[in-house]
Amino acid sequence: SGLVQAEIHLNGRHQLENAALALTALDVLKADMPAALRGLALTKWPGRLEWIGNTLIDGAHNPQAAETLADYLQAHFSDRRVVLLTGMMQDKQIEACAAIFRRFAAQVVTTQVDWPRALSAEALRDVYGGTAIAEPDIPAAYATASRLAGADGIIAVAGSIYLSGAVRLMLLPGDDGSL
Repeated sequence: SGLVQAEIHLNGRHQLENAALALTALDVLKADMPAALRGLALTKWPGRLEWIGNTLIDGAHNPQAAETLADYLQAHFSDRRVVLLTGMMQDKQIEACAAIFRRFAAQVVTTQVDWPRALSAEALRDVYGGTAIAEPDIPAAYATASRLAGADGIIAVAGSIYLSGAVRLMLLPGDDGSL
C-alpha cells in the first residue's frame, strides 16, 4: 500500500518487473513484507544473466530467452565486442535463436555438450555460417571465444542450460550453482 525500496541482485529489466509484480501481490495478500524484501535481496539465479569475470552465462535456449539476453546486452554493452559461445539441443528452435543471437554477436563459436539430444558443433556452425568456428570440446571452445573477445570483450555463453552449467562449473570449480 505504497512505495517500497527493494534490493535486487538479478540482472535484466524483466527481473525488476517480476520483482515489482511479486511485491505487489504480496502487499495485496498482506504478507510479511520485510521478510519478502530480505528474500528478494538474497535471491540468486545461477546461469541466468550471471557474470563471471568478462563472461556472461545465460541458459537462453528459446526465442523468448534469447530476446531477453539480446535486449540486456544491447541496452548495457552495445559498445563492447561480444563473442557468443553457443551449443544447443536438436529439439530447440535453433534458427530462431540464431537469428536473435546474431544481433549482438560479433563472432560465434559453436560447441556441444555430451548429451544425446545435443546438436553437433559442426551442424550448429553451419546454421550460423560465415566466420563461425566449430569446436566440440567445451574448454577449447571457451579458450577460442576468450581469445576472440580480447581483453575488453565479452563472452556470452547461451543456447543451452547444459552448456551454461558446464561453463559455469569450469569457471567456478566446486560451485555447483546450488541456491
